[in-house]
Amino acid sequence: MSKVNSSFSPPLADTIEQNAKILTKVIKGASLNSLLESNTSNKPISPASRHWLFEVLRQYAVLEDSINSILIKPKNRKFDKYIYSILLLAIAMFNSNRHQSIVVNEAVKVAKKIKSTIPNPGGLVNAVLREYLRKQKNYQNSKNSQFSADEIKYWHPNWWIKILKAEYPDDYLSIIKANNSHPPMNIRVNINRSSIENLTEKLKNFKIDCRPIKSINFFEYESQKSEKNVVNYSNYWASMQVKPEFSVLDNQSFRSGEFSIQDTAATWAISLLNIKDHQFILDACAAPGGKSCHLGEFCSFHKYQTKIISLEIDQKRAEKIEENKKRLQLKNIKIITGDICKPNYWRKKLSKNLFDRILLDVPCSGSATVRRHPDGKWHLRETDLIKYHYQQLEIINSAWNLLKPNGIIIYSTCSSFSIENEQVIINFINSLQKKPMFKPQNIGKSNHEGKYQIYQTILNLVNTKMKYLELNVAKIIPNQYHDGHFYASLRKL
Repeated sequence: MSKVNSSFSPPLADTIEQNAKILTKVIKGASLNSLLESNTSNKPISPASRHWLFEVLRQYAVLEDSINSILIKPKNRKFDKYIYSILLLAIAMFNSNRHQSIVVNEAVKVAKKIKSTIPNPGGLVNAVLREYLRKQKNYQNSKNSQFSADEIKYWHPNWWIKILKAEYPDDYLSIIKANNSHPPMNIRVNINRSSIENLTEKLKNFKIDCRPIKSINFFEYESQKSEKNVVNYSNYWASMQVKPEFSVLDNQSFRSGEFSIQDTAATWAISLLNIKDHQFILDACAAPGGKSCHLGEFCSFHKYQTKIISLEIDQKRAEKIEENKKRLQLKNIKIITGDICKPNYWRKKLSKNLFDRILLDVPCSGSATVRRHPDGKWHLRETDLIKYHYQQLEIINSAWNLLKPNGIIIYSTCSSFSIENEQVIINFINSLQKKPMFKPQNIGKSNHEGKYQIYQTILNLVNTKMKYLELNVAKIIPNQYHDGHFYASLRKL
């Protein structure tokens, strides 16, 4: 079982060459995760190689600024993006270790192999890297940078920083720090096939340390307080943080279904659903199946005769759910390819029409999990958030029509932005009450009035007894133990 670290496990020139090809595509707009998943080269991407890809994209603004502080002439800024990627990787490596002369030599070796419109690309790479090392201690922001001083300082786009400062005045620095950090590796124990104690002992044999993390039930409905035989979720432990990271594909316990990779904050959705025996449950945006399979594990463990529908719009992504279901040996999940917003096309496959519980882990910006896909910081646009808002609103409206009276919807995102969270819930409730829609807005530094209007509105909705529903909300910010998450629980009255 191999440990993941930043050492140069493949030959360094190979690492730089392979990663530079991937980075070039990312800089042009491709998704890093998609490229890693569809790697068609003969060389597998090692954990160490992935480390450098993620480091470059986390630090992209400051790394690019470092290069542009040396490439003073504007015409040089438009040179081959592949060479540019080699420079980004080399400078990231400088900032993380002592092998500076080796990094320069290997980067030059890679640059010499390529055909470029620039004469002597190896010489250019050598000159830029050695000049960077010479000026490193006295580095100043480049006058040629496309990034602002705040973007270089915080490694985030300006608009993102402004929203975080406005919406989290006390926490924005800790959120930014978490976003720029290496994410924790959390695993979810399949309590049907193992336990926290057994798996901890097995992983100890490989010198892997496990830290159990308790489940949290944020919400308690008035109508639940008198109910009997309710599962005590505070005693339900299923998540562990593990160090150091390791390759799960090489691990027999993973292959036999004893655990899955899932962030701890994502596992809390199950406790919020308040599941009971004989219920009909829908996971409406299900791929890759982490929450569906967690539902299946939980219901199997309690011997519930519960039916779980795992709905996914994309056929290829639905196949990933099937893989996980088989590995975990779950028989209580039915996978259907379909669109939650077009239920007439897939509901005819079911024996029942309405659900007791619906989990909506909706498509979102992923802004609270961006450390796991750092290219997202640079690909996402502020205008994308408005599009997400309306898509999310359409999904929750469609799901509400599929929910039984006294049923619960858990609306979930891995976004930090209120436009995808509280504002969606406000607009959904306004639509139920036939009230005018709230205009979705990104809360900037100067718009404190808009911020307080949103939070006061959502607070009033939580504390007011409404005709249609009971509402609770919880917002979790990212830290060293888990990612960020937003949950809204809506019980239909």
